Amino acid sequence: YLWHRVVERLGDPWHVIAVDQLNMGYSDRVGLRRYADRVRDLDDAIRALGLEGPLVMVGQDWGGAVVQGWSVAHQDRLAGMVLCNTGIAVPAGRRAPWLIRLAASGPLNDLACRRTSTFVQGTIALSWNRIPKHMRPAFRAPYRRADHRQAVRDFVADVPFDDTHPSAAAIADVAAQLPTITAPA
Repeated sequence: YLWHRVVERLGDPWHVIAVDQLNMGYSDRVGLRRYADRVRDLDDAIRALGLEGPLVMVGQDWGGAVVQGWSVAHQDRLAGMVLCNTGIAVPAGRRAPWLIRLAASGPLNDLACRRTSTFVQGTIALSWNRIPKHMRPAFRAPYRRADHRQAVRDFVADVPFDDTHPSAAAIADVAAQLPTITAPA
């Protein structure tokens, strides 16, 4: 749903496919997905759809990090990247956004992200002026129930804040390889 305007504008001259990450939106609920799993999931989707390339990969938020992970591994099939509201690693001396840090903290993670809709509501509120009122319910809809917000909790918990996190090494590896990409971004 987030990409409907992009699909409308590019859909005729381009072959546009909007892929939801597993466990997110209305996609299948398949259990815990770490960062490296999500990069493999994207590659699996691309292969299942028979897409050869060159591909322009577009990603937003955590999807942008996933696109970067796929792109460093498949530079021969990459025409370019469009990245929105994303990153791959928090640079030294900087901190992750406060909402992510707060929601990821151990005791608050389940409460803010799964048991209540606090995180979902907070992310919508961050873009309040840019999301028309009539569209806000569509962003909330996939996460009405706590069991549907499990993926939100897991996603937030998968953001590494130190080197001991299970996804830290994979993200650091992608960040180190990004300078080798020659396709435009």
